[in-house]
Amino acid sequence: VPVSVACDTNALTWNRGMAGIIQTGCSYSPATGNRGCHFPGEGNYDFTKYPVVADRIRSGRFTERMLLPADHALSMPPPGFVRDSCRFAQIMTWIENGFPEN
Repeated sequence: VPVSVACDTNALTWNRGMAGIIQTGCSYSPATGNRGCHFPGEGNYDFTKYPVVADRIRSGRFTERMLLPADHALSMPPPGFVRDSCRFAQIMTWIENGFPEN
C-alpha cells in the first residue's frame, strides 16, 4: 500500500502519537462512535494501556494480525474497517523501532 509523502513516521512513541492512533483505531470511544474491540472492561486486551499493547507486540500477535489480508476474519483492523496506509506505516515503523513508550 503506497504511503503519502505527508505521512510522518519519524520519532513516534506511545506518548507522542501512537497512543492516539492505536486507541482511535483499535479501542472503543463512545464519544466518536468507534466500534473498536480493545477497550477497558471487555477482557479482549485493553489497548488503551501501553503495557498491554507492548506485550501483544512482544508476543508477535499484534504484528501477525496487522499483516493478515484485510478480508481475513482475524485481521486488525477487522473486515469492514478501512485500512489507512499512513496509520499502518506509522504503527509498523514504531514497532520496527522498538515500540518506545516515551
